[in-house]
Amino acid sequence: MIMTLTVAIVSLFTFNFVSAQSSASATAPITVSIIRALTIQNVAGNLQFPEVIMNGTQQTVSKTNSNGVRFLISGHSNRNVTVNYDLTAELNNNNYVAVNGGTNGTMTFTTNIADQTGSSTTYTNATPMTNGSTTQLVNNNGTGQLNVWVGGSITASSTQAAGDYTGTFNITVHY
Repeated sequence: MIMTLTVAIVSLFTFNFVSAQSSASATAPITVSIIRALTIQNVAGNLQFPEVIMNGTQQTVSKTNSNGVRFLISGHSNRNVTVNYDLTAELNNNNYVAVNGGTNGTMTFTTNIADQTGSSTTYTNATPMTNGSTTQLVNNNGTGQLNVWVGGSITASSTQAAGDYTGTFNITVHY
């Protein structure tokens, strides 16, 4: 009985010393770029045109870019953005006619757009902007900025229906 116990204890110690060990390791760099979200705000001006008194002839009213709407696009500094906008926008007098009666009519607003990079809120050195064009946001204290001025014109035909005409101009921006 004593002999059996000795063999079991010797075997237990032998197996512990026989096992071999090996290891390896590796690393991988981790990076991420946090990009500022894009915003676009109507910060100044409007696209409200003066009254047109119909006199039997076609009339065009215009608003220059510097007297129109200024949009401020903000995002990640030195990143390119693409700006898309309505080349034209339809206006109608439907709400006016619903309340006051009369004839429904439509008119077309034709856009004229210019942009200016940087932090200037004054319309200086602005350049015409093509729909779908790509422009770089200029760094202004850690925020990329682009100012966009919108003007345009509306032509009333010689037989334009009377009323208050409304419509919407759309502009979008993306990286």
